Amino acid sequence: ELKCNWKTYVDNYSEGYHIFVCHPELDESMTAQKDYRVEVSESSRCMKHVVPLKEDTNAQSTGLWAFLFPNLAINVYGEGLSIERMMPVTPTVMRIKYTYMFKPGTPQKVIDDSIGGSTTLTDEDRDIAEQVQRNLESGIYVASRYSPRHENGTYAFAKVLW
Repeated sequence: ELKCNWKTYVDNYSEGYHIFVCHPELDESMTAQKDYRVEVSESSRCMKHVVPLKEDTNAQSTGLWAFLFPNLAINVYGEGLSIERMMPVTPTVMRIKYTYMFKPGTPQKVIDDSIGGSTTLTDEDRDIAEQVQRNLESGIYVASRYSPRHENGTYAFAKVLW
């Protein structure tokens, strides 16, 4: 369980500029922050993360990350994929349910490394999402304009919600 509203977590999933601060392993595998982008569908109900990676990056870091409104992510990488469902429990608590699938014959080490990498990313995202939730609850957060370069996914999510 995460101590944040599910929408706070999805806001985090909807942008990539936190990667360079919160996800050191993923950041190390990327070519450059300027190359990262989120592509949003015309309906704003689907978004895809485009993450250009260095050529020598391992299979656990390569892949496709997509979000489908309101609370489903599909993460395709290396030898498998995960389906991530973000489920509200209370207004300030949410749960993530993962379903992992791998190609038949995938070595157990690859499966373990993939699930371990996913767990690490979730733990890192938990830290930032819970801090954002505390800031929202404290009243110190002030709404401002979205960054067209970095927050187009976050803006699209908010637009569909409201």
